Amino acid sequence: MTISPAIFKRQSKLISMLEKKGLDAIALNPGPSLPYLTGLHFHLNERPVVVIFSTKHAPVIVLPELESAKLQEPEYPLEGITYGEDPSQWHLAFEKGLKSCGVQRTRIGLEPRSMRVLELRLLEQAAPLAEFIPADDVTAALRMFKDEAEISAMQKAAKIAQQALQATLHMIKIGVAEKEIAAELSMQLLRSRSALLLEMSLRFSDLQWMHGRKCLGAHLQRCSMAMP
Repeated sequence: MTISPAIFKRQSKLISMLEKKGLDAIALNPGPSLPYLTGLHFHLNERPVVVIFSTKHAPVIVLPELESAKLQEPEYPLEGITYGEDPSQWHLAFEKGLKSCGVQRTRIGLEPRSMRVLELRLLEQAAPLAEFIPADDVTAALRMFKDEAEISAMQKAAKIAQQALQATLHMIKIGVAEKEIAAELSMQLLRSRSALLLEMSLRFSDLQWMHGRKCLGAHLQRCSMAMP
């Protein structure tokens, strides 16, 4: 099995940082850190998805059966544990996942700003003797230093955001509502590369998108101040 160099490096660094912090594992649900460390993309919905990175075991992902096709995507060891449509049985998949990692009685890190009560309760039910600890400082430190792939993606996002803004500026005139201009800006971004909106949201917290909106807002403010 050929492992993506970027993913391998990120996961290896994560394990090292967990050990330094005295954590045995970290559990991540859909959010910026999950695709960064796995290359897999999931949306938050009524069916929970959690990836468990353990210092002693290959990553384990608990996910719904209808998402099981994604288990074919990774080019690295990843154990998948699926569950069905009965919510009363979901905790069994989480119990199996934590048991497979050997972390049922250990210290497990979480991202407080991303982890929902739904996933947390399932983890707690599956491992009542485990201690769940905030570990957002670990993932934040991990992502602070950008690799070549990230820098390239950020540069691409900035270029597309700038082009979309420039293509929208002609609409700024008397009689055009700000919402109409914002809608045009959104359309220009979609025309440029619709998948980029998702990538920007997952990887970079929409920083480039917000930068474009702020620039547009500042331009609108200057125009309104210049009006008699």
